[in-house]
Amino acid sequence: PAIKGLLVPGHADATLYDHWLRGWHCSPVAPTLFGLEIAGAELEKLHDHSVPAKDQRRALCDFVRSWHLPLSKGDSACGEDGGEADQSPQAPQAPQAWRAWELQDLPDEHGKGYILESSGRGRCLQELGFCECFPPYRGRFCEDSDSGSHDGARPYRAALHYLVGDQERMLLNFERTLPILWERFNARFDYPVIVFHDGLTAASRQRILEASKNRIWFAFIEDYTSVPAFL
Repeated sequence: PAIKGLLVPGHADATLYDHWLRGWHCSPVAPTLFGLEIAGAELEKLHDHSVPAKDQRRALCDFVRSWHLPLSKGDSACGEDGGEADQSPQAPQAPQAWRAWELQDLPDEHGKGYILESSGRGRCLQELGFCECFPPYRGRFCEDSDSGSHDGARPYRAALHYLVGDQERMLLNFERTLPILWERFNARFDYPVIVFHDGLTAASRQRILEASKNRIWFAFIEDYTSVPAFL
C-alpha cells in the first residue's frame, strides 16, 4: 500500500507498482525491487474490475501480511487481528499519522535510492543505511505529500531551515523558537521547516515536532560542527 500511488517519472499514468508487475522493463533494480520478487496470483484481483472491492481489499491485506510490509501508524486499512479493517460508517479510519515516520530514519532498501533520487523526492545515505524525504514528501518511499495550506497560491517554493544539535540547551532554545516562529510569521505562510542535524534521538525529534504547528523535516549533516580545512 505504501507504493500503490507512487508515480514513476516520465510515466504519469502508471504507478510504480504497475511497472513492477510488468518487470519494469530493462531496469537494473527490477529483479530485487523492495525484495518482492514474487507477487502471487492473488494480486491479479486488484486489476480485475469484476472482483468486489471487499475481496480486493482482502487480497491486498493478505499480501501486506505475507511480505510483512509496515503500515504507517494510524493506518487502519488492514485490521490488527490479521483481517481487513471494518470499513463501515460506524468505524471510520484514523487519519494518516505523518509523525510516525518523522521520529525515525527511513531504512535503506533495495531500489529505494534509485526511486527517491530519480523522482527528486528524497535521498538515501547508503553508507549510513537510511534515507530521507524532501519537503513536502513523507512516507516509507516518500510517496505521500504533506503540502502547506498556501502552496497552491505561491508561484515559487521556499523553506525555512535551522541547525540544531542534540544538546539540552539547543533543544530548549529551539522549543521556544518554534512556537514564536509559527505565531508571528509561519502561520500566514506555512513554509516547511528543515532541521539540519548530525544525529537526533527519537525523543529529541518528538520534542521538536510537538513544540509547534510548523511542518518539520529532518536532514542529516555529518559532523557539521567541524571547521573546514581551508579556513
